[in-house]
Amino acid sequence: MKTTAHSLMGKSIGARLAVTAGLLVSAMTASHADSSIGIDPYAQGFGFDRPNEAAWGGWTRCAPGSLFAEWDNFVDDSHGAADDRTAAPNTANESVSSCGATSAWLGWSTNAVNPGFAYNKGVYIYNLSNGGQGGPTSFRVDLAGNLNPGLTRVAMQLETRSYAIPEETLRLNGIKPTVVGNKFEVETNINGRPAKVFHQLVVWNLNSAPEGLLIEFESKAHTVLHMVTVDAGPLGGGQSGTGEASSTAKIYLNLPDEGLDAAWVQSLNGQAPKFFPAEWKPSELLYKKNTNKAGTRVTQSLKGGIKSLFHDEANGGASNRVFLDIYRKDAIADIRIAQCELKATKKRRWAKVNVNNQLINLGTAQYVIDIAESKFPEDASKNKLTRKVGLCDVDLATDGVQAGVPELQEGDYTRFRRQVD
Repeated sequence: MKTTAHSLMGKSIGARLAVTAGLLVSAMTASHADSSIGIDPYAQGFGFDRPNEAAWGGWTRCAPGSLFAEWDNFVDDSHGAADDRTAAPNTANESVSSCGATSAWLGWSTNAVNPGFAYNKGVYIYNLSNGGQGGPTSFRVDLAGNLNPGLTRVAMQLETRSYAIPEETLRLNGIKPTVVGNKFEVETNINGRPAKVFHQLVVWNLNSAPEGLLIEFESKAHTVLHMVTVDAGPLGGGQSGTGEASSTAKIYLNLPDEGLDAAWVQSLNGQAPKFFPAEWKPSELLYKKNTNKAGTRVTQSLKGGIKSLFHDEANGGASNRVFLDIYRKDAIADIRIAQCELKATKKRRWAKVNVNNQLINLGTAQYVIDIAESKFPEDASKNKLTRKVGLCDVDLATDGVQAGVPELQEGDYTRFRRQVD
């Protein structure tokens, strides 16, 4: 299993939600880069870091042999033509917007119908396509500079509203990131409307310093991009540790509930209490590992299930593809080591429920993972999955699904995710 080329999550849910309303209010009164959001990304606890203070860093921003560029504002006429959707680095937070770069610009484009980009005086990029409904947007960051030769780390930090940047879209010179994840997320109000703000960290570890950096990513519809920073410098300490594997293990992991809105839970229970509970309870996963005395066979299993909503997909309901992302704690930010898709069993459908004065079909299901595998260290051709309800991808650095049972450790944890089309 590779643990250095997976996605990650920053702080635990509890740590991120511990950011208080008072801290948000005090941040709104300060002078900072993103006045439209009211959060200074570099303030303590908000997720953005400079390389001299970051677990991923180890160098000083603007030191010889390093590279830095930041976009707090996206001014279309600052690079190239006045309307070619490219912008030079532009920041109100740092003393300089770029250094160590011989060339630096950020561009955006879309294949959506009737695109029209909103800039709000350059402080964000939002694609107003399809009659104001938003559309996906492709971004590229082009940088060149005189990096020190040898092992190199590139770190990009992103601030978005509504959605995080999908990790599968991120590439540096065609290479997947070493680690990707959220360092901070919070529900807040922007211009009197509820909004969710994400701060992501994306890291690439490279064997040699490239002559140029081409970073590409794509936002889904309705995503607002507020800030981008890129730092590159020598790769030193701070490597992700994986812990030591044990020959035997029996570990219980959290299996969280879907996190349905409280008002929605109350409404469902009030309309059809036999179908929908007043409280959706979390559950547990059980991971087991055993190695025979000769060390020639290792068996692993993962088993658990949780009750959640089952939608009428055929008539426009939400997806019934449900995932558990499994994370391991890490000094930089927690690493996603596996993605497991649960299988819907014990389906109970349909109850007619009222949603926005419209009757829809909605049911419940038990979403289950129950997998086991045998591995033979001396003869990998004998390896096989011996039980299969649901599926885990245990090598996220490789395209496609590398099916297996993830090798887990104490302290690993999961997050529930329903596929969003």
